[in-house]
Amino acid sequence: MKKSKKSLKGMTLIEMIISIAIFAIMGGLLVLVGTHIDATNRATNVLKSKVSNESPYAANHKTSYLDKDGNAKELTPDNINVEIKLDDTTVLLEAEKYNTEDVVTDGLSNADKEAMKKKANGGLNLSFVKYKTTPAADPGETPADPDAAPADPDAAPADPDAALADPDAAPADPDATP
Repeated sequence: MKKSKKSLKGMTLIEMIISIAIFAIMGGLLVLVGTHIDATNRATNVLKSKVSNESPYAANHKTSYLDKDGNAKELTPDNINVEIKLDDTTVLLEAEKYNTEDVVTDGLSNADKEAMKKKANGGLNLSFVKYKTTPAADPGETPADPDAAPADPDAAPADPDAALADPDAAPADPDATP
């Protein structure tokens, strides 16, 4: 009687090579995705740190800050002038733009500042604008309401004593004759 050989089932050499190649490709993609996630996480932390350092100055329009040694320093403004012409009217808007980059980069060397700018989100900084006020011609004068009707030049002047009338008095009858 013949002895039967057990049929051994398994993977061939080619199947093993293909499966190892597939796992190697998947592992390489996983490493790339992990590296990208790590770089994004670092960039987010850098931006979060910059915002947390700069936002109190930008939100409150503070133009001075304390450096690392505790000395007060001023932010350097950039002047902005915008001229708007409409028909015969020209309006000049003057403002100062403050960049809060100095709050973060104060005390760093130029090489460190350049290295910081090359990082992800390194060039992003908060800014704010302060408008310059122009003095009115008369210090007691208030600006005219642009929506108000123009004054009638032929109208009689207002009675200065009308404001002194008794507030408890009954209102005058408009139909009564004087």
